[in-house]
Amino acid sequence: MELEEVVIDAFVETGRVEASNPMGGTIVRGQVRQQKVNRLVHYFEDEDGKQEITAFCQRYLEVQERVVRDFCADMNANAGND
Repeated sequence: MELEEVVIDAFVETGRVEASNPMGGTIVRGQVRQQKVNRLVHYFEDEDGKQEITAFCQRYLEVQERVVRDFCADMNANAGND
């Protein structure tokens, strides 16, 4: 098992107040603070070796964003050609 340390934005509760209206409920006050946590590292493995899943997914996301940008650019270029 392999762990890596990452920094996340975490909500830290600083206060809690019971609501005084007929609907009830609780008001939670807090702050967002950066916090270091450990997370498991997962890999895809094949004949070429292993690749970290988050790096692989990042590449996939970049390809998808490029496809969407190209599609939107094409749609805008063709908008007046109906």
